[in-house]
Amino acid sequence: MKLKTILSKKKTVDFLGLLWKTIRKFIRDDAMSLSAALAYYTAFALPAILIILISLVGYFWGEKEIEEQLLSEFTKLMGENGANQVKFMLDKVTSDSSSTTTLVGVMMLLFSSTVVFYTIQHSMNRLWKISDEIRHGFIKYVLDKVISLGFILAFGFLLTVSLGLQAFIAWMDNYFGDFAAAKAQVAVTDSSLLDKALAYLSDIYITYFSSGFFLIEFLVVMTLNTILFACIFKFLPDAKVKWKIAIPGGILTALLFKIGQSVIGWKLGHTDFTDSFGPAGAIIIVFVWIFYTSCILFYGGIFVDLYGKMIGEPVKAIPGEHHHH
Repeated sequence: MKLKTILSKKKTVDFLGLLWKTIRKFIRDDAMSLSAALAYYTAFALPAILIILISLVGYFWGEKEIEEQLLSEFTKLMGENGANQVKFMLDKVTSDSSSTTTLVGVMMLLFSSTVVFYTIQHSMNRLWKISDEIRHGFIKYVLDKVISLGFILAFGFLLTVSLGLQAFIAWMDNYFGDFAAAKAQVAVTDSSLLDKALAYLSDIYITYFSSGFFLIEFLVVMTLNTILFACIFKFLPDAKVKWKIAIPGGILTALLFKIGQSVIGWKLGHTDFTDSFGPAGAIIIVFVWIFYTSCILFYGGIFVDLYGKMIGEPVKAIPGEHHHH
């Protein structure tokens, strides 16, 4: 028993040490600048990515619902002002429908959204010290485009699942919440057996399940985010990355993302940036949020690299490409 506790203690120390090392490498490798660049491109590509998402997922759910759901997510993430800014961007792009429907519009959307993924790829290569020199060739170019489109599709899928879940939970809450209200009546009036049964069920639901569903939703969203981040680490950089280092990186990134979502969402919801920045305040909110997310992504990437070295499964450049020091 003694040995086991010592071992698990050592593991915790190792892990904390690793997190600290990751912070130091993050600062040393100037990941801040990479995050700022990514945030800059993402802020410009955001309307494009959102429109692709809305039309993809809207195919299953109806575009209006998706847009509303997305905006309510953004409100949770960055408060009222930020969400309104995103809505404004979307309206600007969609009101130009004549040009958006044309091929040029579509090409612009694809280009600006793939720039984001290219930037992630290029930055990860830099942080992992993997050479970019071998990335010539049309095939590689097309593959990169396909991969980045794949990510947008995957993101759409995750969104669909998470929306479905939220809709289901909201429905359960309403359905049983109504009965809980009706239950107060049951005591007063002599009611049918069915009413009594439903009241009893709603009681059970409210006592045991309603918080349970929030937990389930949290876990599902965490799992989906973990998968998304792990896939970014595994497939975007020009490197061979084992799942067993990509997944811990994904978990860490998803956790930090969730924490940041709560803290920053709260802060942005309670800070009026328009005081200090005027009308630009809302854009700054969107930017701060994207910048934080970019930092987290690269922090996770550096963690994957260091964790891999620690357990003896380092990130390897794809054969035919060479490390540069």
